[in-house]
Amino acid sequence: MEYIIQPLIGVNEFVFGGYRKDILAKTSLKIKTTREEKDGNNSFIIDDYGDFLVYYNQHDQRLFFQIGRASCRERVLRLV
Repeated sequence: MEYIIQPLIGVNEFVFGGYRKDILAKTSLKIKTTREEKDGNNSFIIDDYGDFLVYYNQHDQRLFFQIGRASCRERVLRLV
């Protein structure tokens, strides 16, 4: 899988500010696990795709953070 990183925009179809339901409808990637967490007053949903984690705000389910795992570096990353 090739991941195209667009700084301040997102990675592939995972666009910051995008709604979770819309992103799930667009992607062919399968979620390995989903969990909910809370940090202070902030509640969020975390989808684990194996190579990276995607964080959504619990209130409006909009994407606000993505983080890649070390195994993702072994795959093709392309900055545009």
